[in-house]
Amino acid sequence: MAPFSESTAEKVKRLRLELDELRAQLAEAEAELNSQLEDVQAFEFRFEAHVGQLLDQLATLESEVNSYLTQIKLMRHQQSFGNSGPAFDPVEEQFKQTWQQTEETAVPKPPPPPPAPTPAPPPPPPP
Repeated sequence: MAPFSESTAEKVKRLRLELDELRAQLAEAEAELNSQLEDVQAFEFRFEAHVGQLLDQLATLESEVNSYLTQIKLMRHQQSFGNSGPAFDPVEEQFKQTWQQTEETAVPKPPPPPPAPTPAPPPPPPP
């Protein structure tokens, strides 16, 4: 016989104790995980709020920079070619004016065509 043999009842009791310990550890780990998830969600919310504001500011600044760059190009063009002759816009400006129209610069849609005229009634037959 083996020097130490465990009865079935003792083995069940030991395994139940281990199971209870593991369940307690699992509950503790789940609570810690939930706490960490809440912290991550709070951080993401603050991050999105702050970065979203900065992205809006960046878009505004980029728009201003592009406007200034366009003004610089036009001023250089004027210095190079002067004001004599017909006005000429650089190719980039022509492209913007043609293909990147805003609501203010867009040409309004033409009015709908008038309704088709109704045909005249046929003349009466001669008597």
